[in-house]
Amino acid sequence: MNYFRKINILLIDTNTSFINLAYPVYPLGLDYLQGSLFEEGFENVEILDLAQTIGFDIGEERERREKRILETLKQTISQKRWDIIGVGIRNIDSTYQWKGPEDEFNYYLPEIKRYIECIMTSHKEQFPIILGGSGFSLMSEEILNLFGEGMVGVEGPGETSLIEMIKGFLEGRSDERFSSGDKSSKIGRLQNIGLIRAYFAHSPRTSIGIRTKNGCGSRCHYCPYPQISHYSSVTKPIDDILREIHLIRHLYGEGAFCGFPSFMFTDDIFNFPLNHAKQVLRAMIEEGEIPESWQAYITPRDIDEEFIELVIESHGWSYPSIKNSLDRTVIFPFDLDSGSSQMLKRMGKDFTLDDVHRSIKIFEEVRKRFKSPRIEKSYHFLFGYLGENEESIRDSCMFIKDTDPDKISIQVGVRIYPQTPLAEETKGIFWHEKNDLLKPTFIPVDRNTIIRWFINYLPDNYILLNDSGDMATFGKEKY
Repeated sequence: MNYFRKINILLIDTNTSFINLAYPVYPLGLDYLQGSLFEEGFENVEILDLAQTIGFDIGEERERREKRILETLKQTISQKRWDIIGVGIRNIDSTYQWKGPEDEFNYYLPEIKRYIECIMTSHKEQFPIILGGSGFSLMSEEILNLFGEGMVGVEGPGETSLIEMIKGFLEGRSDERFSSGDKSSKIGRLQNIGLIRAYFAHSPRTSIGIRTKNGCGSRCHYCPYPQISHYSSVTKPIDDILREIHLIRHLYGEGAFCGFPSFMFTDDIFNFPLNHAKQVLRAMIEEGEIPESWQAYITPRDIDEEFIELVIESHGWSYPSIKNSLDRTVIFPFDLDSGSSQMLKRMGKDFTLDDVHRSIKIFEEVRKRFKSPRIEKSYHFLFGYLGENEESIRDSCMFIKDTDPDKISIQVGVRIYPQTPLAEETKGIFWHEKNDLLKPTFIPVDRNTIIRWFINYLPDNYILLNDSGDMATFGKEKY
C-alpha cells in the first residue's frame, strides 16, 4: 500500500467536441474514478480536463484550438513522472448525420487519435496507456486497433476494474489487453470540489450529473447502453446520492444558495427500478435537497401516481416562469420513440402502446389534482428505424391526436452500433466489418420526407417551433 502512495496517475478527459464546448458537460466519470483511486490508497491522482483547461471559446479556430490542446498535453505530461495515464473517451460522434465523409464536427475519433499520438510520444514510462469511457466501451477492440499498440482499455464502469488493472501492472501480473467492468462494482461519488467549482465559475448552467445506479434494464434493438453499463441494476446507497446533491448545491458553504441550480440523473433509465427512484426523490424532499430543476431519462413503462407526485414536489423537469420566478411549469417527458405499435415491436421496446396509455392515464389523474405548478407532458420520437414508412408516421400522429401532448420533439436518423440486434440485422447490408461502424453508420432515410409526412398528419393545432440538424420540435399554437 505504501508503494501505491508514490504512484503518479493522470486521468485525461478528451471531450473537446464543439458541442461540449458550447454546452459543457462535467466529466463525471473521471471524478468518480479519481475518488475511487483515492479510497484505494492512491494519493497522487490528477485530472486533466482538456475542455476546461483550454477554455470554452466556441469561436476559436479549430486548428488553433487543437494546437493549444496538444501543447497542453505535452506540457502536462512533461511536468512530472506519470506512472499511469488513463484517457477517457466519452463520445466518438454526435449521433447526428453529417454532410461529408470527413466532418469532424460530428465525428470525434480522428481528433482524439491525434491526442493519443501526442500522449504516446510524450509518455515514456513502462506501462501502457489505459483507455476507457462510454465512447470507448462501444467499440473497445476496434478503437484499440485504430489507435495502435501500447494501449489497453477498460470497458464499462471502471471504479473497480481500473483499480484492479493498475494493481496488476504495478505487481507485474497483468497482461490483458482490456478489462470488462465488474457488473457488481461500486458506483463512484462526486468529490473533486476544485474541478466542480471551475465548471460552476464558467457557467452555473453547466450540465452536471449524478449517477444513482448502473444498469439499463431494457434491450432496445438499436441501443448500446447495456454493453456500457450492463443490463442488471446495481444501485447506489441513498446517503451517497444525497451527499452528492448537497455538494453541488452548496459548493461554497451552508449559507445562501451557492451552487448549481439544477442537475441531471445520468442513469440510463432513472425509474428502473421504480422503487429506488422513488426512494431517491423521497429522500431529497425529506432532507430539503430540492433544486431549481432536475432531469433524467425515464421509461414510460415504470410510472405510477406516487412517482409523478414525487417528481413534481422535487422539481423534476421544472422550469420557472419568465414573468414570475415563483411560477413554474413541470414538463413531464414520455420518451416513446414511436406512436406505432409495429415500430415499438421492431425496435425491441419492453413496453406497448397499451402500457403508454396506462401511464398517460395515471399522469392525467395526477395533473387534475394540481393547480400549481402548471404540468405539461412532452413526447420524444425517434424516427427512421427499419420499416419506418408513411403509415407508421401516420400512426404516431394518430397517437398524438388521441393523447394531446403539449410539446413534441422528434429526431430523425438511427445510428447503428456494434453488438446490438440492429447491427446483426443490418450486417452485410449497411456495413460489413466492425471497423465500418467506427464512422457513424445510419439506417438510410430521407429526413425531409419523414418531416413532411409528420407535418402532414400532425393535428392542425401544432406548429413547428425549431428545426435544426436531425431534431425538430413542435408545440401547440398558444406557445
